[in-house]
Amino acid sequence: MESLGRELTAAEKEELQKQKDLELARDLFGDDDFEGDDSRGSYANISSKVDFEYWGERVGGFLATRHKAANYGDMIGKLLGAITEDLTPADIQKMVTYLQQISTAKKTAEKQKAKANPAAAAPAAANNKKNQKATLKVTKGNDNMYDDYGGADDYDDYDDY
Repeated sequence: MESLGRELTAAEKEELQKQKDLELARDLFGDDDFEGDDSRGSYANISSKVDFEYWGERVGGFLATRHKAANYGDMIGKLLGAITEDLTPADIQKMVTYLQQISTAKKTAEKQKAKANPAAAAPAAANNKKNQKATLKVTKGNDNMYDDYGGADDYDDYDDY
């Protein structure tokens, strides 16, 4: 970058920062579709539904590649908190409903897969049994839990000694 011999104005600094951010985004998301047309390539210029869907798929695909990372859930939690900060409760409820639909569809697909291939479902069932916590069942009517050990009457026999 050549020196202009003067200090950059705030607008020039902002434009330079936007260009650097755009380059970073292109590197990060591998924007091979960019052909010099800033209307689609720049995340700063997205406005249409198509552009938002395009970037949603790009960012989602990038993040989904890390789904097995130890802190992935924490990252998604922070991301959801940040993106819902300025949304209305009604908009957030729409997102919740959409996530429930995705969950239901995945559960249905897993059940159908298990029915089609019962051998594959057996290890999953074994894993569920491993993860269950031990519980103690308490029944009513067990007033004296030491009944099996004998009562005070048993000690009367020892008075003779």
